[in-house]
Amino acid sequence: MDKLTARDRAEENFRKLAALFPGAVTETVTGSGGTPAVRRTLNAGALAREIGAQLVDGFDRGELKEIYLIYTDMESAMSFQARAVRLLPFHRTYFADNPKAEEPVASPFEFLPNARAVLNSMMPSYISGFIYSALIDSFCCEQNARMTAMDSANQNAEKLLGELSLEFNRVRQAAITQEITEVSAGAKAQRQKKGR
Repeated sequence: MDKLTARDRAEENFRKLAALFPGAVTETVTGSGGTPAVRRTLNAGALAREIGAQLVDGFDRGELKEIYLIYTDMESAMSFQARAVRLLPFHRTYFADNPKAEEPVASPFEFLPNARAVLNSMMPSYISGFIYSALIDSFCCEQNARMTAMDSANQNAEKLLGELSLEFNRVRQAAITQEITEVSAGAKAQRQKKGR
């Protein structure tokens, strides 16, 4: 069984995403001379739009009854929280901070051409915007976790380096002391030999 490196896994995941959402991948050719390189990048905005379009389409066709989005939310620099949010169907309590504080509507709102058309045009933007936000939040959480792990590894390496340096100095000092002891013992033995 061959083991994949992190780079190989990332490349494989990228290929899978590119196959699922081809409109989210851009390719640019770079390089000079006889060695051009193709750089593929994933556009998070285009990816969110494509995912959103597929989800809304599945919801409209009745294939999906509810759509939930699970993502990692960054609460602070050191705190992440997994969140699950229902995207569809809507419920007004998701949009109001305090639903009890709502005042009754005195006159009905006008929607042109009608409420259904307004919601139908608004829905893809809302869904793709929410997905884009979740992608960015999750990416930020991942990068922050990597940065924290690298910082911890750096601190541990510095601590280990300090301990090893101290141990090395002790061993070196012991070796020097041993040599001085041997030299002085040899000199004492020579003096005693001459004195006889």
